[in-house]
Amino acid sequence: MDEYDRPFCEHYGKMLGVKWVNAGAICAECGKKCTRHDLAPDRRWRHLDAMGFETQIVSRTPRANCGEHGIHQMKVPWADKHSRFTLTFDALAILEFWEPPDIESGQKFFTQWYHEARRSRLEPIHRVAETLKNYLHGLLTYFRHQITNAVTEALNGSIQALKSGARGFRSFENYRTRILFFLGRLDLHPQ
Repeated sequence: MDEYDRPFCEHYGKMLGVKWVNAGAICAECGKKCTRHDLAPDRRWRHLDAMGFETQIVSRTPRANCGEHGIHQMKVPWADKHSRFTLTFDALAILEFWEPPDIESGQKFFTQWYHEARRSRLEPIHRVAETLKNYLHGLLTYFRHQITNAVTEALNGSIQALKSGARGFRSFENYRTRILFFLGRLDLHPQ
């Protein structure tokens, strides 16, 4: 981090308050250094518990005044753009679900998580909880077979990104060639 986006942290019991030290800002769209327009209202991100205490990061994140993109809130290094959880919290939550050794433990973990999610005041969390509940049987089969379609989904996502980046193709053959070129792991320097 440089002088434009360096946070200064202070501990407040169960919350970690982040104050942005310097006057500059970085545009979230292009990554260029800009002037700071103002500070956004307080925003909270759920972080990993520390010594049994629920921990949150609280920050008034700077908003950058970019000549090209206008006024945008800066990206924070600890979370994704629209997330209310830190990257570390997200990663641990995913690992904890897959960690239980058998279906019964996985079912118990999900039931506890589901009840916590339903107590949330955030409607998007309720929707995610209901979606996962609808697909729970399929999720729990992982503990029996230890296989997923994650590789297939990642490949499909890469293909969709190539398709949208090209803004269409004149023929299927051109589409196929682009997929093979970018995702086929071709040796571009054969010997």
